[in-house]
Amino acid sequence: MSFANLYCQALEYGTEIAESKGFLYIRQLSRKLGVVPRGKTAYFVPIGGGDLKTAIDAVVDTARRKKQDPYFFAVTDETKAALEKVPEYRFRFIESEDWNEYMYFSESFRDFESSALAKQRRAVHRFLNLYGDEVSVDPISKSNIDKVMKFQRAWLHENIERNMNSVSLEAENDSVLRGLKNFEVLGLEGIAVSIGRAIRGYAYGTILPGGAFDIIAQKGDIAYQQIYKYILREHARTFCDRAKYTNMEEDIGLLGLRRSKTRYKPAFMLKKYFAEFI
Repeated sequence: MSFANLYCQALEYGTEIAESKGFLYIRQLSRKLGVVPRGKTAYFVPIGGGDLKTAIDAVVDTARRKKQDPYFFAVTDETKAALEKVPEYRFRFIESEDWNEYMYFSESFRDFESSALAKQRRAVHRFLNLYGDEVSVDPISKSNIDKVMKFQRAWLHENIERNMNSVSLEAENDSVLRGLKNFEVLGLEGIAVSIGRAIRGYAYGTILPGGAFDIIAQKGDIAYQQIYKYILREHARTFCDRAKYTNMEEDIGLLGLRRSKTRYKPAFMLKKYFAEFI
């Protein structure tokens, strides 16, 4: 989870961030998940290099004053191990595959060369056969970011008209535009794909300290066959020299999204847990 990602989704999840005595504290007042009882408030495990027990004390004290029942969200294997070493607290860890993140070798997307990705390779070839003479790829920058935002708004309108969930799409749209409006400040990077003179797709995100590119948003006009696979290939070609892995985040339990992400053959899944105080 990057700061840029947290910022983009801050309104949707009611994110609040504080710093105290060398620790960063994050809570999300509007996050609601079916794997934990209703009424609980999501906190991230405090981030810092000091005494974790003291930081957890601060979370518990703050939650008690706010009359909240806290739990830790997005706990990785690393932070799970750290929590288990704090003897003063005990937790019940719940793994939910809906929130595990899909991690891929970026190089595998450069040309989809492996036999396991042959369908994706053929799909890109079909895209280029259909539109190749008109296709161009540019970095998202001040010169085209207004056009990217215009495309995103058009994408939203079109998909709402297709009877998709307007509430979730509008929430996602707010997050996407929040990132685009603060693109440089957040240190975001991405590409815009044009066909002819119009932008028909884009992807953007940020490179995490561990060397993974976290794709925060990726959209394409499905009137152009196989455009999503082409966007992913061009994104990998742009960033794979600087990011060994591509993080396509979680599928949040959506079966179609899970099938799609699985077809790209992840290198591994980044497991996430919920930690309830017991």
